Amino acid sequence: MVNKGPEMRIPDDGGVSEDGIRRHYSRERRLAGASPEVRWLSRQYGAKRPGILGSLLATGPLRFMFFTLLLFMAAGALLSFLSGREDSGVLGGSLYKAAAFRFGDSAYITVTRTARNEAAYQGPLRLAAYLDGRPAASGDFTAGAVPKEEYRLTAPSPEPVRKLSVRVEAGGLALELTAPVK
Repeated sequence: MVNKGPEMRIPDDGGVSEDGIRRHYSRERRLAGASPEVRWLSRQYGAKRPGILGSLLATGPLRFMFFTLLLFMAAGALLSFLSGREDSGVLGGSLYKAAAFRFGDSAYITVTRTARNEAAYQGPLRLAAYLDGRPAASGDFTAGAVPKEEYRLTAPSPEPVRKLSVRVEAGGLALELTAPVK
């Protein structure tokens, strides 16, 4: 006879011989007289495991930590969204964006102006660039009627720099832009 598990070992008489002695193990009979905690543990055996989210929310302190981390991540995302980008800004109805890269002994700076509506500022424009806080280059330009323009400056940079700051002055207003030098 091939053994196919515990149900094959228990005879039809329930494992009780004619002299009244139990000769075979029955899990159900054993659990009938067990405490509620042991019965609960027995039901957990072979049960589906809770998964990563169930494990993170299994106890009160774990739930507290999980929701605290979730709150901090949401607050960080909100602050990042509200603070905006430092390399772009709006002045006189136009969006200005600064970018810079270093090649050789020079830093090449580009400021892009994109008009957001027809009433965007047109006229004289002054750009002043600072590399790591030191004045590097400046230029006078004219904001025209085209919807998108680029203004370029070149600044000597014999040693590597990390940060570019550009001050844009147009129509009596000013805007500060900051970008990394790539």
